[in-house]
Amino acid sequence: MKGVDTKLPSGSSFDGHVQAMAFRFKADKLILPMRLSAYNEGEMHNIVYLLTDGPRKIRSIPEEYVVRQLTGAEVFRNVTQPLPAADHRRQRSRYPDWQRQSLPQQRNPAPHNGFAKELFASDLLAVKNGQLSHAFEEDEKMLLRIGENFGLRGPEIDKLNLAALDKEREKAVKDALDDLKKMSLTVIDGDFPREVVGAQNLIFGEYRMPARRNSSEFYDAKEKKPSGKREGTLKLGALEPLPAKRIGALRLGLITFGAVGLGLAALGFVFVRRRPHPPVSA
Repeated sequence: MKGVDTKLPSGSSFDGHVQAMAFRFKADKLILPMRLSAYNEGEMHNIVYLLTDGPRKIRSIPEEYVVRQLTGAEVFRNVTQPLPAADHRRQRSRYPDWQRQSLPQQRNPAPHNGFAKELFASDLLAVKNGQLSHAFEEDEKMLLRIGENFGLRGPEIDKLNLAALDKEREKAVKDALDDLKKMSLTVIDGDFPREVVGAQNLIFGEYRMPARRNSSEFYDAKEKKPSGKREGTLKLGALEPLPAKRIGALRLGLITFGAVGLGLAALGFVFVRRRPHPPVSA
């Protein structure tokens, strides 16, 4: 890239970890360019999240690598509705007032799925408007450049930048989020064959995974492994209010909350998670 200073500060070293980056580019068909990654040593374990207009798989990669598929309506619910609550009634411990009062905060999806919602909506808006970048994204890059110029870095500065652009970003999300209901989310997880990844850009084909494997029992998107059979009753949406006379005597077991860890990618969009590796030598 032209104009980029690749020199490290004095006394520092590079350990293979880089800040996450998102890219948009136009293509005649959905592709995932990963050929350069084949030059890195070590394992080739990847997790690919596909947000597409139908269920998909990667051609030349075994179908068994498709571990979860969600409809757009399910994804929309996960990023907008209260987190699912599991009611375990085997342990009859009292459900205290302080916990009842904190339920709305505990089930708020924003801390867990907020970034996914913004990424999904921003990319859908880019497709709808035919533009690769939005005004609030350009403003964010400007703020980052200003911070770099004055040596202002770190999570505190990032938080201030995000807060400054909240209204613009919120409007963009609102304008495009409904289109999420028309999409499908596919999660592909596994050790990709090096010879396949290095030979060509990855392309995609239609594929609907068997319903018997499409559950958290076989693959939990948060843990990135099978969760096994879970006890309790899963409650979606708002919990039904109890009659006033019963609230004082309410007894529940443990209530747990689940957020769906989502990444993103045509109509499609592609997001890849990969364990860090040392940089490729020139």
